[in-house]
Amino acid sequence: MAKPKRKRAARREEPGKIGYDGVAPEFRPVRDIEGRGKRAVDGVQNINTDRLEWLLAHKLIEPHHHAAGRKLQGFAEKAVISPKVSLVGGGGHGGSSSISDAQCDGVHEINRARAAISPINWRVIELVVIDGVSAEKAAARMRINARAAIPMLCAALDQLGRHYRLC
Repeated sequence: MAKPKRKRAARREEPGKIGYDGVAPEFRPVRDIEGRGKRAVDGVQNINTDRLEWLLAHKLIEPHHHAAGRKLQGFAEKAVISPKVSLVGGGGHGGSSSISDAQCDGVHEINRARAAISPINWRVIELVVIDGVSAEKAAARMRINARAAIPMLCAALDQLGRHYRLC
């Protein structure tokens, strides 16, 4: 008696160019951030690489929200503490363990922003803007309704924009 043949699972057809996370790249022209009528870089930009860019491109946040988030991201990048590289020989792990002035300034600006924003709004900004989590996943982590994620993020970015005097 012959064994019945197993059915093979159908392969999922994937689109042509897929990003590392399974999301196809979405390109748009580079924005004129300074507003001078010319762009710093010619060509297109993949907006699937950054949450703020994606939210702005899909008109879920306003330009002043984007500017406030970008400013905070800049301070967060400055505040990242990385090991110093020195060409001075010294053997062992000796040497300076202090952080640079730029890193101190970044930490100071982040702490000022945190003090100016309510704790719940800071958590949303921290997850979405600094950590790069989607608004829906941030809502799930905070145990709030997923529908409220974007309006809550907009309110938090409004508070941040007022702190930076952008709106």
